[in-house]
Amino acid sequence: MLDQFWSSLKSGTDIRGVASEGVVFENCSFFHCNFEKASFIDVQFRNCDFSNSVLDDCYFNRCEFLFVKGVGADFHESLLKETRWEECSLSFANFSGSRWESASLAGCDMQESYLADCRFKKVEWKDLNLKRASFFHTSLK
Repeated sequence: MLDQFWSSLKSGTDIRGVASEGVVFENCSFFHCNFEKASFIDVQFRNCDFSNSVLDDCYFNRCEFLFVKGVGADFHESLLKETRWEECSLSFANFSGSRWESASLAGCDMQESYLADCRFKKVEWKDLNLKRASFFHTSLK
């Protein structure tokens, strides 16, 4: 039943506050959807498209983002705890005010992304494109 719901999701759908646990999303298109205040625990996203979606104030715990497209996605004030991001396209994404704890990012394109007022704790960065990314008021120590 849940699989039918996700596979039939249309562009621009408003599903604020949804909670998902132990799910694998593969080749899903969440283009321009509203996930505000959603919760994702032990979730894997593979080859999914979150472009121009709203993910404000979301909770991500033990989640993996593999080959995900999130161009212009808005992760404003989200908690990204124990997340892994590999080969993701996140240019123009907004992570302002988000908290990153025990996360790793590798091979991601974050060109012109917005990382202002973020808090990073135990975050590993490897081979990222951060050209013209904004880290205003973010400590990188």
